[in-house]
Amino acid sequence: MIAVTAMLTMPSSGAAAQTCNLPEFDDRGNLTGRCLDPEPGQSGNGNGNGQGVSWTPPPGWERVEYRIPDYEDDGTPCIRIVYEWMPGEQAANHTTMTNYAWFRWYDRLTADGSTMEACTVEAGAPAIDPAMVRQMIVSQLPLPAPSIDPGRAITGLRSYLDVGAPTTFNDGITGDVLPIQVTIDGTAQYRVDWGDGTVETYPSSGGPYPDGDITHVYTDAGDHTVTVTPVWTVRWQGGGLDVSFTAELVPSTVDLPVGEVQSVRTD
Repeated sequence: MIAVTAMLTMPSSGAAAQTCNLPEFDDRGNLTGRCLDPEPGQSGNGNGNGQGVSWTPPPGWERVEYRIPDYEDDGTPCIRIVYEWMPGEQAANHTTMTNYAWFRWYDRLTADGSTMEACTVEAGAPAIDPAMVRQMIVSQLPLPAPSIDPGRAITGLRSYLDVGAPTTFNDGITGDVLPIQVTIDGTAQYRVDWGDGTVETYPSSGGPYPDGDITHVYTDAGDHTVTVTPVWTVRWQGGGLDVSFTAELVPSTVDLPVGEVQSVRTD
């Protein structure tokens, strides 16, 4: 049984019901009822091929299985099994803390362990965490590899930028970390800082001379750094969810020396 997020419902002792990504425990392993708000993890790596991809975590990350106290709808105590990816240096402590808390809670409610069972999985599509899906998608979106041939420019003449990345991404995610398949449709725009104070956004990948449609004319000579920032608008569907988001990815740069042509009279 795999649950990507855990629903924590406090017992009817006057505490308000709440939903958490992770429950919080004190240093004795007692459930406090407060929620942790984990920081977003770094992206992993994908290998999109148009047939669906299997997401892999960043180097050094581990998939942790741990258990947290929960309640069925009728109030019966149960144990929810949760899987989560996290950096390896955090995994051991995290697992120890949650399992320790689980055993403390387990012993307190059922000393002989006879009635403690895994929580019932609700009927229908498995639950998925939209934040995790977003992270997985962002990790697969292509990054630009910009170039401006022939590697230099001349003032007064048009320079042609080739972004080196597509403007669409249509694929899917499958694999052990998601219990369902997710379909992805994305569209990119590229924000270009030409390094001379000019910043423009293009719905194109550009291209080399003479057909590229991302161009710029420099008026001053000098060394310029052209910065290309991808901005993706993505829609994904799966598990009964239909979610759209916008993500600005890591920019890429290309150095461009700009020279000046001068005429000299010889007569």
